[in-house]
Amino acid sequence: MKKRILAIMLAALLSFAVVPAWAEELSNITAVDGNVNISATINAAEGTPVLIFIMPAVIENDVDVTVQKIKGLTSKEVLSTLTIEYAAVVNAGENGQVSHTCNMKDNLATGLCHVIFSYLGSDGCYSMGTFEHVGKDDMNSLVSAFNGSSDNYASIIDEDMNGKDGEPAKEILRKSSADVAYYKSLSDKTEFHSLLYKLKGNEDFTLATLVSAFNETGAWIRLQNEADTLSVLTKYNGEELYWNVDLDADSDFAKLSNAEKTKLLAEIKAAKHSDKESLEDAFLNAMALAMFRESETREDIIALISEESAYAEIFTGVRAIIADAELDEYNEALMYNNVLDGAAACTTLEGIEELFESLIPEEDDGYVGGGNGGSSGGSGGSSSGGGRTMGATGGYVSGGSTGKNLITDNTGKLTLALPFADISDDHWAKSYIEKLYDKGTVNGVSDKEFAPGGSVQRQDFVKIMIGALDLLTSGNTSIFTDCPDGVYYTPYVMAAYKKGLISGIDEGIFGAGVSIKREDAAVIIDRVLTMYNFETSEEDISFSDADVMADYAKDAVIRVAKAGIFNGDEQGNFNPKADLSRAEACAILCRLAEKVKGV
Repeated sequence: MKKRILAIMLAALLSFAVVPAWAEELSNITAVDGNVNISATINAAEGTPVLIFIMPAVIENDVDVTVQKIKGLTSKEVLSTLTIEYAAVVNAGENGQVSHTCNMKDNLATGLCHVIFSYLGSDGCYSMGTFEHVGKDDMNSLVSAFNGSSDNYASIIDEDMNGKDGEPAKEILRKSSADVAYYKSLSDKTEFHSLLYKLKGNEDFTLATLVSAFNETGAWIRLQNEADTLSVLTKYNGEELYWNVDLDADSDFAKLSNAEKTKLLAEIKAAKHSDKESLEDAFLNAMALAMFRESETREDIIALISEESAYAEIFTGVRAIIADAELDEYNEALMYNNVLDGAAACTTLEGIEELFESLIPEEDDGYVGGGNGGSSGGSGGSSSGGGRTMGATGGYVSGGSTGKNLITDNTGKLTLALPFADISDDHWAKSYIEKLYDKGTVNGVSDKEFAPGGSVQRQDFVKIMIGALDLLTSGNTSIFTDCPDGVYYTPYVMAAYKKGLISGIDEGIFGAGVSIKREDAAVIIDRVLTMYNFETSEEDISFSDADVMADYAKDAVIRVAKAGIFNGDEQGNFNPKADLSRAEACAILCRLAEKVKGV
C-alpha cells in the first residue's frame, strides 16, 4: 500500500513540464526526537515540484552503501527496490530553496537515515544528507530504564553503547547528541552516574531531559576533574543549563593577579559544585574576597563595598559596621588606610568584618588602629592602641583625632595633613613622612611631635618596611626570644625573616630595642633589592669612611647607593655606625618602595 501511494506521487511529479538543470545541492538536516527538519538549495526554478523521501541507510559489512545503491537508479527503481519510510512532494522556492519538516517518531526505526530527492527532468535520485534517528520503541525502553534505580545506570549506558547478547549497539544517547565521548574517557564513572541521577530529581526523564542531564553531568564532572578549570568554565560560560560567570577580557576576574586567579579557580574546583546557583554564588563571593585583598587605595575599598557595587549584598555586614561606628572624617580615612594594611590577609568574609571591627575606636578613645599589631609601645612611645605608629625611639603610639585634618593634594587625592609642629613645610623629609603617615604606616611620638631626628629601633624599621612594601605579615611562631608572640612587631619581624630579609644579632636574638645602624639598614634594603631582582646602575661610587664599615655591609652599602636609595653626607662619608633617624627611615623606605614596586 505504501509503495502504491508513493508511485502515485511520483506519477504526479512527472506530469509537470518544468525541466530544471541539475547542480550539486547545499543542504542541512536536523533531527530531534523524531522531528526531521530538511532545508536545501538546488538548481531548480521556483515552483518546481521536488520529491523528498526518507529511507534507512543500507549497511553492508558495517559500511553505509546507500549512496552507491541509489546511484544511477530512477525514482521508480528506488521505490521498487529499496525500503522507503516517508515521502512527500514540495515545491522549490525562490532561488531553488527547498524546506520541509516531517515527524518520523511513530514509524521509523532507530539508525542512520538518508534523505533522498528527485525532480522532473533528472535521470536519478540524489542524497540530500543523513541524520541519526531514535525509534519510539527504543526511546521509550531506554528512558524507562533510566527512570529506575541509579544502581543500574552503568549497565544501561554500557548496553546502549556496546550492545548486549550479540545485538548491535543502538547508541541512542550518541544519536541524540549526548556527550558520549567524554563519558567514555572517564576511568571511574561512579560519580557521573550519581550526579546524573541527582539531576533527574523527582520528575521522570523524557529523552530530551535525559540527554540534557547527560550533557550537564559531563560539564560538572569536567569542572571537578580537569586540570584547566579556567578552560572548562570558559567553554561552558553562558550555557543556560550550566553556569554564567563573567570571564571576559574586561571583567573583574581578568583584572586579578595570576596568584588570585589561581586561588579562586582552585576554590571553585575543590568545592565540587553540581548546580548553577551554588557555583555562581561561590564565584561571586570568591571574586569579592580576591578584589578586597588586591585593593590598592581607599577608593578601591569604598567602591567595592558600596551599595552600588556588584558585590553589595556580600558586604552588607561591613557597611553596617561602618554605619554603626559613626566615625568622623579623619578616623574614617585612617580606618580605610589601616584596612588596606590588613586586607591581603583576609581569606573569608568573616575575616573582613573582623578586620573592620578591630579598627573601629572605642567611644571617647583616640583612634588606636593596630589591625595585626599588639599593644606594647616600645621604649620611647606610648603603649596605648594596637601598635600602628612609630614612637620616638621605636615604640608605637595611638594617633588620636585631635588636630588632625584631611587635605587634598595637587592630584586631587584625599590625604591626611601632618599635624606635627617639628615638620616644617620645607623639611627635607616632609614628603616621605607625609606619604607614610597618609598610608597609616607611621605616626608621631605625640599628637604634635614627630621627632624626625630620633633614632629607629630594629623592630620598628622592619615594621615600617613591611608596611611600605605592602608585604603580608606572618602568623608563624617567633624564633626570637626578644620578639615574643603577641607583641605588635613580631608578625612583621617574622614576615621579614621568612623572606630572608633579616637575621638576628645572635642565636635566637633579633635585637629588638636596639637602634638600627645605617649600615645594617643598608644590608636589609640590599636583600629587598635582591628579592625583587632590581638591577642597580654601573656608576662608580665610594665613601671616604669605607674603612670603618663592617665587612658584611660594604657591598650592600655600595649597591643601595647605586640604586639611589641611600646617600652619604656632604663630606663623602656614609656614617655606617650612626643610628638611623626617623626621618631617614621614612625617606629610604619610601624610595625603596618606589624603586621596586612603583608606589
